[in-house]
Amino acid sequence: MMIRNLLSVLAAIILSCNTQASTDSLVLFNDLVFKNRFEATAFSHFINKDETQYSFALMFATVETDLIEEDISKYKNVINAKSKELKEEIKSKAESKTIKIIFNNVHNQFLDLYEAENRFSQIFTLGKYNCVSATALYAYIFENLNIPFQIKELPTHVYLVAYPNSSKILVETTAPQNGYFQFSEEFAQRYVKTLYKQKLISRNEYETKTTSELFNENFFSKENLSLKEMTGIQYYNLCLYYFKDNKYDEALNNARKAFYLYPCERTRFMLKNTLLVAPVHDKITEEEKVKNLLTLCRYNNLYNDEDINSSFLSESYNSIIAYHLTEKSDLEKASAIHALLLETAKDTVMLNKFNFWYHYELARLSLLKTIKAGNPLENLKISYEINPDHADLKNLILGAIFQSVGEMNDSKAIQNYITSLNNDFPFLSKHEDFITIKAAVYLDIALRSFTSNNLPNGNTNLELFENLYQTGKPSGKLSQAIEAAYSGAAGIYFKKGNYSKAKEYI
Repeated sequence: MMIRNLLSVLAAIILSCNTQASTDSLVLFNDLVFKNRFEATAFSHFINKDETQYSFALMFATVETDLIEEDISKYKNVINAKSKELKEEIKSKAESKTIKIIFNNVHNQFLDLYEAENRFSQIFTLGKYNCVSATALYAYIFENLNIPFQIKELPTHVYLVAYPNSSKILVETTAPQNGYFQFSEEFAQRYVKTLYKQKLISRNEYETKTTSELFNENFFSKENLSLKEMTGIQYYNLCLYYFKDNKYDEALNNARKAFYLYPCERTRFMLKNTLLVAPVHDKITEEEKVKNLLTLCRYNNLYNDEDINSSFLSESYNSIIAYHLTEKSDLEKASAIHALLLETAKDTVMLNKFNFWYHYELARLSLLKTIKAGNPLENLKISYEINPDHADLKNLILGAIFQSVGEMNDSKAIQNYITSLNNDFPFLSKHEDFITIKAAVYLDIALRSFTSNNLPNGNTNLELFENLYQTGKPSGKLSQAIEAAYSGAAGIYFKKGNYSKAKEYI
């Protein structure tokens, strides 16, 4: 039986598990980590649609030790032998009598002690069972005997219904004394009539469907489980066992397998919670952090969950990228991770946050000369387009500009350079430090022009400076440059005998 009181939070989730389409890519096969060779082999065969042969083997894959095919063959032979023996005993027996014989015989031989935390293999090694492992055992025997059955699931329990379209015999594997019960046709009719009177089924359903169909649809749980999904429940139980023991890494591995085999609300809930808890409590590798973030991104693509939003994901992303860029200076690895996450994530807000931080860090570390990632301003331009109001980004843009200007010797080249930046970074036109740079350039070109007797160009640049001064004041650091430029202009006009013009610049 599934754990009754392991996690109180589980009681609040949706209790029914509606199987999702196989195209649900929340958990990929490559995400699964296998504890041994046998488990890896069983999963590999199982996903290749060889479910009949390998569903039995996969039920054993939850054990801790590395099993071999001979072990599985031995246990399978035990079940086959029991099935052969039962086949003779039930020959020509009524359906109710058939199930009674099988139930008692199997229980007496295999099931000695109920144990809540249980694995399928322990039926054969210790005689211990719970509702999941025992139900699986009966299911395999029913299959061998060609007895139709359905596996039903309740919030904390699973059971079987044998002959669901005729005798409708409930098989409760954890009740050795009264573990089977047949619902008579009269009981089914009364039940269906009550549903109709209470308006729990429509008149159209009541008139068009058989009593058996309506009884099966409404009396038993809605969904039938396959043996594949039963195996998923085994892994789900393992996840709970490990979670209870604070072994979060093992819990996460089993949560992934549970969802992969049985994608439903409950396995998804457990996967989400182990993804959120495991990194906090366990030391995990950087590769595991990336894998977890990829899973969380796919989760965010598929479901609207306030616990996994773009802010939470971007924080995880920033930590991963910072590690590879800052601590390891591994641009190639960081770039590969970034590309993979961009390919996986679908949320525009999240993608913008990823891109903003990635290009911001590339620019910052390039300016610090710790990595070579191209022109810092090209990366900063991408970040600025995403968030033009980011204060630290603006300071970094100014730092990049100052660094570039500091490496230039030609004022004209500087003038062309800073003029070209206005379209990419509009905030510069009103920023005091940038205005100061432009003003210094105009003053320097003006002074050089007057010194070289190029009066028109000198006047033009002084006019540009004065226009700039009117739109946004430069800092007071330019007093000497202003004095030098205007003194130079006055001096050259004085030498040329144009005293009135010289007075204009004094």
